[in-house]
Amino acid sequence: MSYRKLWEAGPRRDEVAVIDSGAEAVGAVCALPSAEGMRVAAASSDGRIQVWDPLTGQRCLVFGEERAAVFALCAVSVGGETFLASGGADATVHLWAPRTGASVRTLPGHEGRLVNGLCAVPFGGRELVASGGDDGTVRLWDPATGRPHLVLDAGTEPYDGTHPRRGLCAFELDGRDILATGGDDGTVRLWDVATGGLIRQFNGEPDRNRGTTCVRYRSDYVYVEPTGHTGPVYSLCAFRSGERTVVASGAADRKVRLWDAATGELLHKLDCASQSFGVCAVQVAGRALVATVGGGDDDLRLWDAESGELLHTLQGHTGPVWGGVCALPRPEGSLLASGGGKFDGTVRLWDPAARPGSDPGLRELSDTLCTVPARDRMLVASGSHNGAVRLWDAEDGTRTDVIDCKDGKFNGNWVGEVCALPAEGRTLLAVASHNRTIRLHDPAAGEEVRLIGYYWDPADPERPGVGTSPLTAEGRPATGEFTAACTVPADGRYLLATCGQQSSGATTWELLASRPVTYVRLWDPDSGEHVRTVGEHEGRLDTMCALPLPDRTLLACAGQNSTIRLWDVAAAPSRPRELHTTHGRVDALCAVPVEGRTVLASAGHDGTVGLLDPESDVPVRTLRGHREWVEALCVLPVGDRTLLASGSKDRTVRLWDVDAFACVAEIPVHAPVTALAASRERLYVATYAGMIGLAVEG
Repeated sequence: MSYRKLWEAGPRRDEVAVIDSGAEAVGAVCALPSAEGMRVAAASSDGRIQVWDPLTGQRCLVFGEERAAVFALCAVSVGGETFLASGGADATVHLWAPRTGASVRTLPGHEGRLVNGLCAVPFGGRELVASGGDDGTVRLWDPATGRPHLVLDAGTEPYDGTHPRRGLCAFELDGRDILATGGDDGTVRLWDVATGGLIRQFNGEPDRNRGTTCVRYRSDYVYVEPTGHTGPVYSLCAFRSGERTVVASGAADRKVRLWDAATGELLHKLDCASQSFGVCAVQVAGRALVATVGGGDDDLRLWDAESGELLHTLQGHTGPVWGGVCALPRPEGSLLASGGGKFDGTVRLWDPAARPGSDPGLRELSDTLCTVPARDRMLVASGSHNGAVRLWDAEDGTRTDVIDCKDGKFNGNWVGEVCALPAEGRTLLAVASHNRTIRLHDPAAGEEVRLIGYYWDPADPERPGVGTSPLTAEGRPATGEFTAACTVPADGRYLLATCGQQSSGATTWELLASRPVTYVRLWDPDSGEHVRTVGEHEGRLDTMCALPLPDRTLLACAGQNSTIRLWDVAAAPSRPRELHTTHGRVDALCAVPVEGRTVLASAGHDGTVGLLDPESDVPVRTLRGHREWVEALCVLPVGDRTLLASGSKDRTVRLWDVDAFACVAEIPVHAPVTALAASRERLYVATYAGMIGLAVEG
């Protein structure tokens, strides 16, 4: 099975290379000099340490135990040879030979649960290893012998040495070897490596106007921004800027502060978008730049160290950047490497000398896709969290239309589902949203055909609402917060099935105390009227699909647990049949033809794809291979074969031959998958990084 990329759409990407670790998250990155050139080492959340050639992306070595997560790495020179130190969830520092992956030495001693930070410390013509732990201490070790050199403990009230030490960096100041440390007390301390004496600390200044809580509400209250950090210090680095030695500290208070190491003067305060999990200095064209990455932000920012000015914001990661950032020195100019956090799991390389484009691209998360024919071409529809529905040309990715946009703004309501719906001799696009509406759109004509439900914009309450409020046969409101939808064949035509969430309470207190009820309903696309209610479920239903069987059609629905519920479309409302899975939570459902019968495919949090016989409730097969949650399923026709595509948070799409129950292709997409759609020999993938169109051939 072969595939090729037709098009890609999404946010601007500024990295020069992407290296996928294969793990959920990268916990740390560091530069690793070798005889063959500069390497980049990365520690994964699964405990593995991998070493790559940054120029080719080739993995040179994998070592470590898939046991305890690793949070810190550093290269250290021992007798002219470079070793790699690691620390993490086993509260121990490990020393590795990076050429072979062999364990050289283990340095126990921290009494806490974690080693949070590491750095190499030049001292007396050799290098020591400094480690910061949850026990509130920083320990210096001689890596050649494994013996402890010093234990640094601030021991100051109210922390009393018990708060974790995290950020570490070493430098020389006035002929002395200095170690800078930072931790959960928000203070940066400078220590003399030779004596263990405290030289200087960069404290936060208390707000003298704040005596008690009510003080800030006085009419004469004036907020005074503290000089030092007001949250844990996660990262440190030292560098030369002009005539100064500067210490940069990144913390949970969303600030990176630049300090004059000699005087303690605060030079600049850099306002970051999130907690700063990594800070690193790099020289570009003779000036010092500071790179910062964060825990709640996908971007890497470059700042001018002299002026404190934000120069560039570099896009590329698809999640928080937990693994920090480091410089990779090269003769032709240094690169930067950063480690992506949960579900990103990549190491991205950046050129700090390059200038990114001005257009940020489309930074929008789509978690529902479908294909819909429009005259002589095929379109792809995507629905996103911000209420936007976009139409794309299936062959070249050109955006052709944007639905549900008023005055250039989207309604901000999560799109529950988009699906193609044959009606009135044409194929419409049905959009079911959390704003209690169903929109029927003609993609060929580019116009809205019908609006089912009543919508008013909470951001603009003065604007009159639009639409109608359809009722059930019992006179109850038929619309709700639509979380799922699908097309259902019924009596020679097609209806629209929806899962809509409503509260079962009548009074305010009942509304607060009750669990939401999800109603499974059928709608006539020609008239927009409610046809009937198929069933109801106390709780949420997030995914559904139709199962056409020889004598009837079933609706399969699932929500926030491992149970799939089946309703007969033609029968009177009743309790559904329940199929129990091992998924933990079912995230995707799909009807699949297998050997002349219809089988229900399901997927979820356990990383498996289950095949169930909906008539006998008997499991057919479990397909294994994904390493994380499976978020999306779809049927993909290729030649005379029918494949099942599954997309996962492990950043891959797998193609399965459902007749042979075998994986025939694994497609890396380098970002967690949120939705899939397909037409003949074409597969469309929505990820955290945008959308991809693929041609698949067998």
